[in-house]
This record gives sequence, C-alpha cells and structure tokens, in this order.
Amino acid sequence: MIILLNIFLTIIILAFCPFLALWALIGRHGFAHRLGFLPKNDDRPIWIHSASVGEAGVAVVLRDILHTISPETPVIITSTTKMGKRRLEKILSHPDRAAILPFDFFIFITLAMSRVNPSALIIVETELWPNLITIAKKRGIPIIMANGKMSENTKNWSRVFGSGFRKVTSSIDIFLMKSNYDAENLYISGVEKDKIYTLGNLKFSAFPENIEKIDKLDNPTIVFGSIRPKEYAGIIDVCKNLQQTNKKSKILLAPRHLNTINQLTKVLEKHNVPYRTRRNNDENIENIYLDPDKIKQALLNIITNAIDFTPVGGEIRIVTENFPRKRKPSSIRLRISDNGPGISPGIIDKIFDPYFTTKRHGNMRNGTGLGLFIAYRDLQDHGGTIEAQSEEDNGTTFILTLPYRAGSEKGGADGRNKNVN
Repeated sequence: MIILLNIFLTIIILAFCPFLALWALIGRHGFAHRLGFLPKNDDRPIWIHSASVGEAGVAVVLRDILHTISPETPVIITSTTKMGKRRLEKILSHPDRAAILPFDFFIFITLAMSRVNPSALIIVETELWPNLITIAKKRGIPIIMANGKMSENTKNWSRVFGSGFRKVTSSIDIFLMKSNYDAENLYISGVEKDKIYTLGNLKFSAFPENIEKIDKLDNPTIVFGSIRPKEYAGIIDVCKNLQQTNKKSKILLAPRHLNTINQLTKVLEKHNVPYRTRRNNDENIENIYLDPDKIKQALLNIITNAIDFTPVGGEIRIVTENFPRKRKPSSIRLRISDNGPGISPGIIDKIFDPYFTTKRHGNMRNGTGLGLFIAYRDLQDHGGTIEAQSEEDNGTTFILTLPYRAGSEKGGADGRNKNVN
C-alpha cells in the first residue's frame, strides 16, 4: 500500500510542479520544510510531531518532561500547519527548534530524516503518516505515539485499509493512549496488546496562565470538563448521587463545545436538576427583538472560528454591555475575544468577504470562507455591525453591536423576531 501511495504522490507532484513552484514564490508557506529541508542537527534531537495548534500544547508538555529526564537533549517539534509552527516558535527557546512537517513523500521524508538525524520520534495523537513512520523504522529510530486516540471512525477506517494500517502501526514501538476506550479500540484494530498503555490525556497537563477565580470554594467541588452531549445524561446521574451524599458539594459542568450548552441545560431541566450559568452580564441590558435562528448562527460562526484558532489552555471570553455606556444606551454590544495567534494586518480587512478563508492555507481544517460572511450579513440585516480587532500573536476580538428594538414585537417583516433578554 505504501508503494502505491508513493507512486500516486509521484504522479501528483509531477503534474502540479508549476503550481507548487508558484505557491512557493507568492507566499511564505514553509516550502523548504515541506520538501524535507528541516534544520540540520548533529546532536541527534528527539523529533516530536504535532498536527496543529491544539496538539502543540501536548508537544510542549512532552518537551518539558524530556528536558527533566535529559536536559542536554535538544528537541525539534514539527507541525502540519503554519499556525501550529507559529505557536511553537512563541513557546520554544534555543536549542529547541520548530518546523513544518514535510510532505509525506518518501524522497522528502528521507531528506528530512538525514538532516535531523533524530534519536527518537514521538507522534502526538493519531498522526499516522505512512512514510514518516516506516522510514524512521527502517533507520532503527524508536517510535512512540503519545496522547493517542482511536475513535470509532478511526477504527472503521483501520478495517478499510487493513494491511496498510497494520504495516504502519507495527512500526510503532509504544502506544501511550488517552483512555482505556482508545486503548481498547486500538487493540481491536490489530495492534499488539503489550505495546499499548493508557497514560491519560496530556492536554490536561497544559494549564493556562492567569486563571480567573470562579468562586470561593469552601465546599467540595467536582469539575466535569470537556464533556460531550452523549455523556450528559450519565454525568447528571452521577451529579445527583454526589449531591445526595454531600448536599453542600458544588459541581461544575464545562461542555467541550459551546454550541451544546443549550442541550446541556435541557437535560438538566429534564432531570429536575437546579443549575445556574456563569457569565458576565450587564443587569441594565434591555430587551431586543431579533430573528433567533439568524443571530444564533452568526454567534455560532464567530465562536467556532475562535475555538479553531485558540490553543490548548487558551481562553475565549464573551462579554455583553450597553452601548454607548455614558448616556442612554441605544444598542447592546458583545465582545467575543480569544487569545489565539491573531490575524495579520494584510488580511483582516478581507475576513468578512465571501469565500475568503485562511484555513485552507494550513490551519486546522479547511474552511468554506462563508462563516464570517454570513455573520456579517445577518448582523447587517438586523441593523447591527460587526468588526474585528486583532494583533498577531495577541488574539482577536470580534465586536458585535445590535440596536435595541431591532425589530417589532410582532416579529418584523418575516414574523420571526422574538423578544430576547
């Protein structure tokens, strides 16, 4: 299968050579790194590979652990994306290096291996690049998967590409998995049991700075973090049992995805569990009239965009306020801020244009370029505005302004507007 992959990649590279050369000329895309020209190193560093911004945090945790064990051993951390590399460059210091992962083509990977000459290869999560792994194995380089995950979908794909999957995974010496669930799925997919260990999620080792206090916690407090909708009902049953044991205990629920908070509150209400949400709120904000579906979609687009660009341990903050504040307010203003990598000055004026996206240039997942455009259009339809303020490496703030009485109580032109407080 790997031979067929390399034949296919050879055809693609030959066919698109002119386009790749143009791509290299018109922008800084880490093209030399993509072709295998990684920084030369004679000290046999440990090579850690992380997919993007989220996994970069785990890579840094691993770097810290390695430096505790062997302070003199340098580390090179590669990322599949420019945003991940930028995040790493901000964190790493000499002699550690950050680079872009080469295209997974045997010529480029062989060149990269020769230049880096790693003493070990650590792959964060399930970054199963066939040439990277098999070429490292042929060179006798120990390979470890750290913070490994194996979802049901990945398990299904392992069945489709059975022989290829087994060839790649058999080259890995140790699998350190996030959970017993991931470990079990990996074993079912054909990996030898004595290679698999459950270590826990290393992302929880990357603590954010400047953590804001939620409350004075005088009583026992249990936090369920990064929870998903399929877990809500089971967690709520556990919460009810805990509070029967200790009525003074406090339980904090933090959904993994902000757009599922409404689902969580519905499940809490269904189980008759009293709750309150924590948010910054201006008590003097008046009622406004709007199309709830459109505004919900606009907010979801902006918040999802913030999540995509916020690193592990980062923060997204949403603040509401009256505007203007010094006289009778005429509008409500929402500030949605993240502490991600920010937006470069050259493109910030384009982010609300239809089909414009930076995600196709090496970020987490390809974007359609319509999310922010739709948010911009829907805010305009309500007589509101949206603007972005950003500074590279210092995060982005989207400022949304909606006028009070943006529609009528009867629902405006389409009869859908509702009173929202």
